Amino acid sequence: MNPVVQSLTKKAVFFRAVWKGNAKDPLRTRSEEGRYHTRLDMENTVYLTADQETAELEVARRWGSAPEEYVLVKVKVELSHCVDLTDPDTQKQLKTSEDALVGKNWRECQHVAADLRARGFEAVWTYSAADRPDGRCLVLFTENLKDRSGFEVL
Repeated sequence: MNPVVQSLTKKAVFFRAVWKGNAKDPLRTRSEEGRYHTRLDMENTVYLTADQETAELEVARRWGSAPEEYVLVKVKVELSHCVDLTDPDTQKQLKTSEDALVGKNWRECQHVAADLRARGFEAVWTYSAADRPDGRCLVLFTENLKDRSGFEVL
């Protein structure tokens, strides 16, 4: 199985909404379990979104908080080994679907992420469950970043 790989060779800017109290450490995942991580790999998972609106909708859905409680962080990312989970051929290869990737049961996403982490992928490009149908997220697996890849808060 060889999933479709999307290369982000140019530096792209992504977003993350962060509770104001965590603004000094804005990229750390604080939830022990999420759609693409478990307690075991939470320290190596960074969730970003393609745009500001999606970032705000993600925190509102996940934490039920008002937008004024958050600050928006911009993150510059460069990757070379990213799987596009929005691609139907990739979904077929990985035996998943859009519905499974945005559904309430996170276990399937966690299994997909564990498989892709084990195969050395740096990230997944995926749907936003909070901003359907157009919202998109980039989930970084920081333990797999290659020498020419990286990210930085702007």
